[in-house]
Amino acid sequence: MPNNTKKTLILWQNAIMRANSSFKAMYNIVEQTKKGTILFPDDSTTCGTPDAAWSGLSRLCRIGNLCRFAKGIYYIPAYQTMSHRHF
Repeated sequence: MPNNTKKTLILWQNAIMRANSSFKAMYNIVEQTKKGTILFPDDSTTCGTPDAAWSGLSRLCRIGNLCRFAKGIYYIPAYQTMSHRHF
């Protein structure tokens, strides 16, 4: 297992122990994970049920903490995006 993957897994496990909800656990993990990291819904099933994981990922996209690359593939943006702006 690559070192970055181990670190991400440890962050997931630590966040679960500190958080009182699956969304809060996912939010904390995303905040602590390196920018540009790719996430999959299977990575977040330790935060609750699969439905809670999908819902949490969707909420994190809506608030701008995650971006959806394709169905089931998310990434943490390396910089703040300006959503809903048309130039």
